[in-house]
Amino acid sequence: MVYYAKYLKFMERARAEGLRSLGLEQDQLINEFGVLFAVRSVALDYLAPARFNDALQVSVTPLKKGRASL
Repeated sequence: MVYYAKYLKFMERARAEGLRSLGLEQDQLINEFGVLFAVRSVALDYLAPARFNDALQVSVTPLKKGRASL
């Protein structure tokens, strides 16, 4: 079984890949522009338990975009 705290690792990977899909490489943003995206809050919906060797689909949906936030 995947316990609740482990889902945050999957969420973080989805967040990083979501930024990458927008052309935003986090290491490049830090090194070239001094920009870092920090997670301020997290909300997760648990739809079903995950078990060993399951293939999981994780998605990230920005709810709003500000001048300095997503």
